[in-house]
Amino acid sequence: MINRFAILLFACALITIGCSSSETDSADGLRMAVSAFDEGNVLLAAGRYRDAATAYDRASTAGMHSVELHYNAALAWYRLDELGRAMLHLERARRIDPENRVVLHGISIVEARREDAFSQLPEPFTIQIHRALMRFMSPPGWFLAGFLLLAAFTVIRAVGPGTNVREEWLRRARFSTIVPAVVLILYAFAASINPPVTESAVVTSGQLVVRDQPADDGTDIVRIHEALVVDLITDAGDWVLIRLPNGTTGWVPSGGLTRV
Repeated sequence: MINRFAILLFACALITIGCSSSETDSADGLRMAVSAFDEGNVLLAAGRYRDAATAYDRASTAGMHSVELHYNAALAWYRLDELGRAMLHLERARRIDPENRVVLHGISIVEARREDAFSQLPEPFTIQIHRALMRFMSPPGWFLAGFLLLAAFTVIRAVGPGTNVREEWLRRARFSTIVPAVVLILYAFAASINPPVTESAVVTSGQLVVRDQPADDGTDIVRIHEALVVDLITDAGDWVLIRLPNGTTGWVPSGGLTRV
C-alpha cells in the first residue's frame, strides 16, 4: 500500500514538474518573441532594414504572430526591394485580420509594383457565404448552436405531450428545432474538414516557369514572377501544382514558393 502511494506521489510530482517546465518554456518563448519584435521596431526606425527583417523572423520563429509583426516585417522587406517577402508577410497579416485597411493598402502597393497582372476569377457565391459564416463564428460555435437546438428538440418532444400546447404547435416547434440542428451540426463538421481559406503561397524567387508536368522537360505554359500569390493544389516531390489567379494550372519547383 505504501509503495503504491509512493509511486502515485512520484507520478504526480513528474506531472507537476512537466507542466511547470512547459509553462516556463512557453513564457520564455513569449519573452524572446516580444524582445525580438521590439528590437526589430528599433532597427526599422533606424533604417537598418535587413537587421530588422532578421529580428522579425526571430520573433515569428519564437511563436509570435500578429498583424503588427507581419506588417512591420513586410515594410522592412519592401524597403530592401524584396517584393516577394513583403507580399508574404502582408498575406500572413491579412489571414489574421482580413479587413485591415492598412494591410490591404500595403498589398495594393506591392501589387502595383510586381510584374504579373493576371485577371482574377470571381469567387464562387457559395465560397463567399462560407467565408462570411466562418468570420461570424468558428466550426465549434456552429456545432454548439446545433447541439443546443437538438437539446431543445429533445425537451420539446419529451415534455410537450404533457402540456396544454396544441399538437400542431408542438409539431412546428419540433420541426423548427430538429432541421436547423441537423443542418448546423453537419455544416460544422464540413467546415472543420474543408475551411474556406485556400492554402496559398507567394513567389519569392525572381521568376518561375509554369510547366504542364512536374519535370524540367515539360512544356512551358507561362512565366510568373516575384510577389505573385498562387493557390496550392498538390505536391509531387520537388514540384508543386499551382493555380494562378486567372484559373490556369501548372507545375513549378517548390523551392521558388513560400507558403503563406
